[in-house]
Amino acid sequence: MEQSKRNRSLGQAGESFAAEWLVNRVFEIHERNYHGSAGEIDIIAYHPVEKYYAMVEVKTRFDRNGINAIDARKVQNMWATAEHYFFKKLGLQYAPEFELRGLSLQATIKNEKLKINVIDWIAL
Repeated sequence: MEQSKRNRSLGQAGESFAAEWLVNRVFEIHERNYHGSAGEIDIIAYHPVEKYYAMVEVKTRFDRNGINAIDARKVQNMWATAEHYFFKKLGLQYAPEFELRGLSLQATIKNEKLKINVIDWIAL
């Protein structure tokens, strides 16, 4: 499998794992791969108990912590995309409480099966 297809496949597996991980922590998944004018947010989730949105960038890597790949430009684009989601998609007049979060996942292959574990869940 060529490298870009492998990376895309790993990214999709990581995002599916991340969505399930969030649901297990009481989040509701509202969007996956949401595209706004400034970029994309992997997962938009809502925590109904604590009443806030989490805009999540998922980084899945075999060999390192992917959080370092989220630079200042990506964070800025996530803010703009979050605003697009609240104002354009939902039609709100103000943004509700939300956080930008990074979720770093470590992937391994054991007995020909992909295994994914959480490394970091951080505020950006």
